[in-house]
Amino acid sequence: EIRITLGVFAWQITHTRQRSHISDFAGVEQLAADIERAQGAVHGLVVCAAMFQDKFRPGEFPIDLWRKVIDVNINGTFYANRTFGTLMARRGRGAIVNIASTAAYGSQALHAYGPSKAAIFNMTKNLATQ
Repeated sequence: EIRITLGVFAWQITHTRQRSHISDFAGVEQLAADIERAQGAVHGLVVCAAMFQDKFRPGEFPIDLWRKVIDVNINGTFYANRTFGTLMARRGRGAIVNIASTAAYGSQALHAYGPSKAAIFNMTKNLATQ
């Protein structure tokens, strides 16, 4: 079972667990290597990286929160796709599902979350061409 929650990878198979923060590229690569070494090839992945935010006016939006949301939602999704997708492509098989949000299409005071989820739609389309 592979779980991705709030930007954290958690892998649990037969009472073993490994964790890596999705915004840590080296950690994601290590996680993939560990999973494949212990269990064999990964043929499917669901990436549901999500760092949420409260609603703020643009001038009040904390910059450190902006960076965290972007790092988890965009960078983390790319890291997982790059790492696991490369392994799948080498084998000639595999599927990745990226979860975004309807906030990508909305007009709300979600100045980091909404745009980050819109980026996931676009990223997925672009990655699919490979």
